[in-house]
Amino acid sequence: METNNQLAPADHQRLGENLMRIQERIRSACERSERAPESVTLVAVTKYGGPRLCQSLAQHGALDLGENRVPHLNQMAAGVDPALAPRWHMIGHLQRNKVKKIEPKLALLHSLDSEELAKELNKRLDRSLDVLIQVNVAGEEQKSGVAPEELGRFLDLLDKYEKISPVGLMTMAMFGDKEKARGTFRDLASLLAAQRSRGREKLSELSMGMSQDFEEAVEEGATLIRVGRVLYERLEDIDNDQSSIMN
Repeated sequence: METNNQLAPADHQRLGENLMRIQERIRSACERSERAPESVTLVAVTKYGGPRLCQSLAQHGALDLGENRVPHLNQMAAGVDPALAPRWHMIGHLQRNKVKKIEPKLALLHSLDSEELAKELNKRLDRSLDVLIQVNVAGEEQKSGVAPEELGRFLDLLDKYEKISPVGLMTMAMFGDKEKARGTFRDLASLLAAQRSRGREKLSELSMGMSQDFEEAVEEGATLIRVGRVLYERLEDIDNDQSSIMN
């Protein structure tokens, strides 16, 4: 791995500064909710850049990296020094026809939302994969996810797939209203607690909260937050090969 395979020095420094500011906001949210800061993992969304961005993130200690698309995830994973040991998260919708192309080093899939996808994963994988069940708590038609009232039945269906290991839940809140987002996060936490009370104690992760509402998510129990846009503010040389800026 070439030592210059990172962002330009000024952007590398700005990225580190942005990361420290976000970590301080996480610590403050944890203090307000009487939580330990180490109970929250920042997943840095990498769809805004290329391998140099991922390399810089990993060098700053941000080792949990999240991608929305399989081809981009594989490209990013190939471009980061493996000695840094990044943990790769698939945070976007995973199409069944992309399962066979998924990065072998994938640590966590955040978006399992159908039995058909579970069946395909179980068929194609040569190992067990930790997954989060995507729940459409807000009930928005344009968003994927299992309906809250179907969660228990869906988890029961997954029991027969030995390579699928559910470890928690994920949701996306309605954009633009922090109080509605807080309600969505609270409802997801309640769903997790209900399933744990029924014996599914392996479910421990809550992936919720993005750039605009991660503090509310932390206050409501998030263990994984998916942050992109605010992490890359003021960066000029970001290798941006994506046209959408939504996280």
